[in-house]
Amino acid sequence: MQKGKSIIFKKSYNLFQNNINKKSIFIFALAVFAIGSVTPGSFAYAENIQQFSDSITLETSSSTSTEQNNLDAITDIEFRTVTDFHTYLPNTQLRFDVSCNELAGEFAIGYNTFLQKSNGDSADVNDVRNFIFLQKGSSETGALIDAVNTGSNTLKLTAEVTCAKLLPESLPTVPYTPTEFVVITGENQATVSWEEPIFDGNSIISKYELSAMPDPKTSSSFDVFVDTEDLEFTFDGLVNGITYKFQVNAVNEIGSGIKSEILTGTTFEVAVPTPTPTPNPLPIPTSNEKITLCHNDKVTLYLPSQAIDTHLNNHGDYLGECTENFSISNKEHKEADRLAKQEAKKLQLESDKAQREADRLAQQEADKAQKQADRLSQQEADKAQKQADRLSQQEAKRIQLEEKQAKKLTN
Repeated sequence: MQKGKSIIFKKSYNLFQNNINKKSIFIFALAVFAIGSVTPGSFAYAENIQQFSDSITLETSSSTSTEQNNLDAITDIEFRTVTDFHTYLPNTQLRFDVSCNELAGEFAIGYNTFLQKSNGDSADVNDVRNFIFLQKGSSETGALIDAVNTGSNTLKLTAEVTCAKLLPESLPTVPYTPTEFVVITGENQATVSWEEPIFDGNSIISKYELSAMPDPKTSSSFDVFVDTEDLEFTFDGLVNGITYKFQVNAVNEIGSGIKSEILTGTTFEVAVPTPTPTPNPLPIPTSNEKITLCHNDKVTLYLPSQAIDTHLNNHGDYLGECTENFSISNKEHKEADRLAKQEAKKLQLESDKAQREADRLAQQEADKAQKQADRLSQQEADKAQKQADRLSQQEAKRIQLEEKQAKKLTN
């Protein structure tokens, strides 16, 4: 049945192309581009929208009643913008494409490119002059960019493609983009998590496709592509200090779904705190002679050796005369103890927080597993009910036929 629905969808899509006036597509595309106007602080290369309307063949043709019924199933058109960006280092050439999802029935109606400095400031005239496009192609699926930065400034090029999609969504298609996409970076790694799409394309999601791509690209970092069936994944072995672009999309039996928005994160090296050295105490004499001792960093006392231990333990004094150096040393020792206690308390709080987060994630995983199990159970129950209803209807028809045959024989 799903294969049949896919054929109907393709017929409807072709009918949409064959029956909508070319002028209407052009006006609609122009309206979309007027809404998505140039953002402040960027230099925009506005593309010729007419080339997209020219790339779609729109000819008036007659339709059979069956084809017209398929066309009537299309109730709306959905639009979305696909965005990608790349950082061009000085004297660097990069080639990339930004595409709509053909499996979802999407087609491109136009695109724009925006040039900025790496810090987000507006590109100046020299930047635009030094940024050379070797190729800027467009088609029904999207845009292809091939450019080189011949200047001395690092520049950021953003490409936006406007995609259109025919509805309704009851037709078999690929999944929507996953929701609640989050990236947390660490030392040589990044953990990404997400939730299931709000629409699975009327087909069970089999896996998720993930990508981590460095920006700008360097000789020590590489693009990483992985698949997983979970709703969380950790990229290990990433290069510290590099900014990566992360994306995720769901996959069902129709194919790869719509990709999520691009999230960026920079890996970093965890700093190890340097321990504060503890001053070495002076040795305590054991004879009965009087010992010099500094009390409260102010008063120098001369006490019998047998009273030294008690005085040091109870008052926090130290051996020797009260001098500025001794006073400073004692204060530094106390400050080191205070900082050590603060650090221990901070580590304990972080440990408690990590434990609470682990418990929360474990509960989330348990809830997700339960929801998945309930959904699969409901699907199996619905399937069994449909099968039972079908068999019941077949049995009822068989009984009716037998009754009719019995009446004919009786007559």
